[in-house]
Amino acid sequence: MKLKKATEKASLRKIENLYTQAFPIEERKNFSLLLKKQEQGVLEILAVESSDHEFLGLAITITCDDMTLLDYFAISPKLRGRGMGTEAFHLIKERYQNQKFILEIENPNIDAPNRMQRFKRKQFYLRNGMNHIPFLVKIAGVEMEVLTPEPGLSFENYRRIYDMAYKPEITREVILLELYEI
Repeated sequence: MKLKKATEKASLRKIENLYTQAFPIEERKNFSLLLKKQEQGVLEILAVESSDHEFLGLAITITCDDMTLLDYFAISPKLRGRGMGTEAFHLIKERYQNQKFILEIENPNIDAPNRMQRFKRKQFYLRNGMNHIPFLVKIAGVEMEVLTPEPGLSFENYRRIYDMAYKPEITREVILLELYEI
């Protein structure tokens, strides 16, 4: 398995298809905005591929100073449950090993139709070395938990990623909801 920066139209089409399948509309940014930000060097759109170049999944990351946010990560639905997510996640963490690595997940404590899926997603990341950061955020109306392998991430530093990457319209929608003790 490998990660490959997606620049070819065929690869980007596969990524966009999985992106629209895997993420609810309220969590997605316009894919053309993501393409534009990749061209500007603000983010990376990565294809997860097998050794024989079969498309397995996607990762979209934003790097700001010494921090990298895994903004989106998904494995193709037909391939889930085979350990590929774990392998791909470790490759992503390795790629950004010199960065403070951060990701967001939908709050699994909210009563929602996909609550069990949210809980399983959180367990996946905790099993793979991620830890809670003691704050909840709301991004474009969606309540999220923030995870990172090491403690010490402040909301201000986390939000700086959005400030650097996106226009104020998106950054304005990144709100601190709650600070709490872990």
